[in-house]
Amino acid sequence: MRHRLMKRGIRISQKFTCLEDYPIDERKFALREPPGRYWNLDEQCHVLTSSNVSRHCPGVEEHTCQELWCSITGSIDQCDRMLNHGLLDGTSCDPGKECHQGSCTLRPVSPSGTRKVFSPWSPCSKVCGLGTQYRTWQFSCSRTMDDQPGTQETKEYRICMRTQTDQCSSLEDFRAQQCSRFDLYKLRGIYHSWLPFVDYENPCQLKCLSRQTGSILDGSIAVRDGTPCYYTNPDPQCVQSQCIHFDCLGVVNGTAKRDQCGVCEGNGENCRLVVNNITRNITDSDGYRIIYLIPYLARELDIRMISNTHLIGLFDMAEMEFLFHVEKNLSGSSVRRVFFHTEFTVQQVEHMGTPRVVSITAPGPVVGDLALRTATAPQDELCTQ
Repeated sequence: MRHRLMKRGIRISQKFTCLEDYPIDERKFALREPPGRYWNLDEQCHVLTSSNVSRHCPGVEEHTCQELWCSITGSIDQCDRMLNHGLLDGTSCDPGKECHQGSCTLRPVSPSGTRKVFSPWSPCSKVCGLGTQYRTWQFSCSRTMDDQPGTQETKEYRICMRTQTDQCSSLEDFRAQQCSRFDLYKLRGIYHSWLPFVDYENPCQLKCLSRQTGSILDGSIAVRDGTPCYYTNPDPQCVQSQCIHFDCLGVVNGTAKRDQCGVCEGNGENCRLVVNNITRNITDSDGYRIIYLIPYLARELDIRMISNTHLIGLFDMAEMEFLFHVEKNLSGSSVRRVFFHTEFTVQQVEHMGTPRVVSITAPGPVVGDLALRTATAPQDELCTQ
């Protein structure tokens, strides 16, 4: 009677309804599979950091299954090693493999003979903005036609978005962020400013170029998932060290394209073509004069020098320094440099033994305040900075 009255009072007060729950058989809590198959790396970070904002930092660990790197703030550029004695057994480590007692081993096949496994989607590779996810479809059988164990596996990819408005910037160069981490370390006794460099034969390998010397740093590591493969096309993305060819609608190997203004499946009606033929009378005493300001977010930039009596250079208005000038490290007839979130290509010719810039092109958008400067070239030699 007392129990019924208490329950009646609870219903009337609309409180403490949890007391009406029936006890759960503890056997229902037993895991039928290793715990790592239930808790992904982000969720393991949540437990270790006591923060639901934290997330796993992919591609940082040196020893798979033995280290767990987490970002407490959720930013993948601020990572700490949280665990160095083994991930949860069952945590996916490689295609068809999972962690077991700190080692990455083949995932066992069930005794029933066949199994189809669709893994959960990986966490979105970025905290904010467009990122990537992947999952694995695996078909396993204990015996194939040649009486040997067999496994077939394919991967699925998709575009994802995670937004935290207090941390997000829609105009960030993800590859440049990864290279800038090396600015803190000396190489051969000096500090360098490292610019991103795209190896078109292996675009998902992280390579950086020294602004001081022009030398290339090959870290022999992959770029983070969600890094665009190229600056010429923002849609193909690097996932698990491979360049996945998304189209602008996020379809793998799709055919949707952007117009010249970057509008997906656009027809160019919002584009405005700007053509300027600039003529200036510049004396030797004028030095480098600003003759044109590049529009912010300009695309399809194409600058050509017609006169052979002048020099041209691109000038960063914010940092008050030249990006392309007559520099010793601009060797070769064609030079690529990444500035302002786009890749500039500089064509040079030899004039009296000194390289002279004759054209500058970039796909854009140019994210920054940029000016075109020109000066009169001396008859005997070109000016240097």
